[in-house]
Amino acid sequence: MASTAVTAERDVRAAFDRFYGALEAMANGDASAMADVWSHDDDVTTMHPIGGREEGWEAVEGSWDGVAAASTDETGTATGTGDVPWLYLFS
Repeated sequence: MASTAVTAERDVRAAFDRFYGALEAMANGDASAMADVWSHDDDVTTMHPIGGREEGWEAVEGSWDGVAAASTDETGTATGTGDVPWLYLFS
């Protein structure tokens, strides 16, 4: 039986993988996976590297849709070294 620490680490890594997979999909034009990994509560927020802070699920979802719409050339790649992820967007 796995220890609590091992189980917690496995769960965190699984969440990490789901989030960065969704982020990569969004960077390639598909924001739908972000809806599966992001809270839909009224107090949810997001902030993007290009600026702006959104609050509330409708605003957050709209911002993800906007990023995806601007990123349809399938050149975004989520990658990293060890436990540090990177998202590369090439144009």
